[in-house]
Amino acid sequence: MTKLAIILAKIIIFFGDIFKRGSALPGYIAQKIDKNIFNNLQYPQNIIMVTGTNGKTSTTNFIARIISGSPYKVIVNKEGANMPQGILTCLLRNASISGKVNSDVAVLEVDEGFLGSIISKIKPNYLLITNLFDDQVDRFGTSYDLQNKLKEIDYSGIKLVLNANDPLLVDLSKKVSADEIIYFGLDSYKDEENNFSVACPNCKKPLTYSNTMYSKIGIFSCSCGLATPKAKYLAENININSGEFTLNSHKFTSNYKTDYFIFNLLGAISICKELGLTNSLIDKQIEDFEIKGGRLEKFTFNGEDSFLNLIKNPAGLSASLSYIESLKRDNFNLYLGVNKNPADGTDASWLSKVDFSLLKSASVNKIFIEGGALEEIKDAFRNQNIDENKIISNLSTEEIVKEMKNDNRQAFFLVNYTKMADLRSALGLN
Repeated sequence: MTKLAIILAKIIIFFGDIFKRGSALPGYIAQKIDKNIFNNLQYPQNIIMVTGTNGKTSTTNFIARIISGSPYKVIVNKEGANMPQGILTCLLRNASISGKVNSDVAVLEVDEGFLGSIISKIKPNYLLITNLFDDQVDRFGTSYDLQNKLKEIDYSGIKLVLNANDPLLVDLSKKVSADEIIYFGLDSYKDEENNFSVACPNCKKPLTYSNTMYSKIGIFSCSCGLATPKAKYLAENININSGEFTLNSHKFTSNYKTDYFIFNLLGAISICKELGLTNSLIDKQIEDFEIKGGRLEKFTFNGEDSFLNLIKNPAGLSASLSYIESLKRDNFNLYLGVNKNPADGTDASWLSKVDFSLLKSASVNKIFIEGGALEEIKDAFRNQNIDENKIISNLSTEEIVKEMKNDNRQAFFLVNYTKMADLRSALGLN
């Protein structure tokens, strides 16, 4: 049955590539034919999994990009098909008819909600967790609920690579058994106070922060003893404006000049250093690498630098707005498209937790909004006293892009999952 499942999956993959459809369908069909197909495959010697709320796709692609410059043959589910059927499709695409996955390293992005299920089928050598935030609360509950779910997973024999600046991940590491805990993190680089209270995941008392990077990510401590641990891979001398940081006396430079992308790159570098890859190889591979698919995707719009970024929760949207503010651009337009389909999370109340203060600035000309969560966006804007004269909310995606082009100003674009394809099409990025 396994050979039949693989043959049919490869046929579907072939036609899917022609018509650019069905990234998860081959895996779905293969599992229907052989329900034990995960157990019947022969896996590469090294399996790396990446999960977490924000940054999974970027970190996964950074890792695969770096390894691709080494002698190792690497495969990756770079399209972000991170649920079981999508992961299986990636494996079958690169498998022989006998079921041997033809690679030295598999880098697999995994949806955090399916992590336990995937690990029960495929035991990774390394599991990197980027962060835990409130996201799709109808699916996961709060970030604390998600953390509790992750505590139930058997991590024996796995090396956990964790963000040392996320209190939920540090607490998780104290409550689970793993082969090894490896931390990566950022040193202090800015002095900002968090304007909200963060409950310690261990004792529920408010955490104390000596440095806040974004949202609850920072350098923290609690009277119960939970605190930012010493990181094996610590980024120091961080310069967000130039994208530079130092790791063990070596200076790395990122094309992405945001703290959350430096976290993604640092996590990727940590994995690659564990595999024994050199700094010179890493530098060469990341020098001109750009991640597509709406992850701070850069392009030219009206003759000006622009970007399209995926946003799906308060931390991500607030960080994106903060990044736009840091660019110090004047008289620009902003597009915000948010749906509330099942793939996005049907509860869009998270928009009320976003800091929209940038939109009060005189540097913002017009704010174009649309999507299934239009009323939630409007409510959030009203609650934060955003000037309604700046807001355009009665146009389709194509009409908005046309209007923004006619206005001939610099523009930035922020969307969640199911708005991404429509906007990319309207912008001509597909």
